[in-house]
Amino acid sequence: MTSDIQGVAKKGASVAELPRHTFSMWSRYDITPSIGAAFGVIHRDSMLASLTNRVTLPDFTRVDAALFTQFTKSFRGQLNIENLFNTKYFASAQNDFNIAPGSPIAIRATLIANF
Repeated sequence: MTSDIQGVAKKGASVAELPRHTFSMWSRYDITPSIGAAFGVIHRDSMLASLTNRVTLPDFTRVDAALFTQFTKSFRGQLNIENLFNTKYFASAQNDFNIAPGSPIAIRATLIANF
């Protein structure tokens, strides 16, 4: 017996949102004892949007970067740049019709204090 009910997998269906391969690599370089920079590459293979196995989200490669600085022993700052080259990609899917795009280039600044 097969089912066309949304969320019920047919026999032999592949799992949704599970890429065959993912890859992530980061490298950090300390420019001085208090300043550092990092560069990262994230790749994800194509994956199915839902258990229906009718919609495929394409693979993507995204590049991220970061800068770090240690102001004092207990106070530091960080600047993260996600999706440095503004790659268009799909991040996730709830089903075949509700697919979320990945974030365009995003910059976050963080201040961290240790007590």
